[in-house]
Amino acid sequence: MFLRIILLALAMLLTPLVAHADYLDVITVRLKAGCSLDTYPGIVQEFRSARKTQGYKYTVEIADPVTGPDLSVIHWVGREPNFGTFGQDGSARSRSRAHPRPRSRRS
Repeated sequence: MFLRIILLALAMLLTPLVAHADYLDVITVRLKAGCSLDTYPGIVQEFRSARKTQGYKYTVEIADPVTGPDLSVIHWVGREPNFGTFGQDGSARSRSRAHPRPRSRRS
């Protein structure tokens, strides 16, 4: 009986050591008129590769709602394992949206 209590106590103390959590972004997006559901995964892949080349571990998942009040939206679920990187990256994206660079025109 005493051995079971010791093993249970050890299991309860060691279990949190193997657990981890990511920091999440959940953004609801409605596609614009010129963007179709077929082109959206390409945009997401471009974002993923840009983040990876910049050294971020930010990953993106796209979730389509199956049930709910509005089925015309897409949920962008971003994950980052490091809070410091998550906060810095989010701040940088917010600043870039506040002061966007002019886009070059393609012929």
